[in-house]
Amino acid sequence: MFHVEHTARATGLSTSPPILRSDLSGHRDPNARQYLKVGGYAGTGKTTLVGALAKAFEQLGERITYAAFTGKAVNVLQKKLAQVGISGNFSTLHSLMYKPELDPSGKIIGWTKEDEMPYTFIIVDEASMVGAEL
Repeated sequence: MFHVEHTARATGLSTSPPILRSDLSGHRDPNARQYLKVGGYAGTGKTTLVGALAKAFEQLGERITYAAFTGKAVNVLQKKLAQVGISGNFSTLHSLMYKPELDPSGKIIGWTKEDEMPYTFIIVDEASMVGAEL
């Protein structure tokens, strides 16, 4: 089993908040909660924790992508995670979820929603801004 507490200790973060004692081994269980919310004030280590989790899961062979609601937020997220050694696939939620339909000339004529994505984890920045319909 993989525990956030182990990752937090490895990065020097406190393990006192309840979120850091959460067991993430249920991510493959369809009956388990399929999300983990990380919250806190600015400067409390959210990015460091997410970076450590992402590195640990990538080492286990998990496929991770990073998304935010707007292009500007994606750029900020990418820069923040680069500071803790994370690179990878970054996109807006809509770019992640929808692919363009093109006419023969290459002009976008519509959008197709992706039924499945090739990722084990989608890390969403500012997820509270995202409505349930997404």
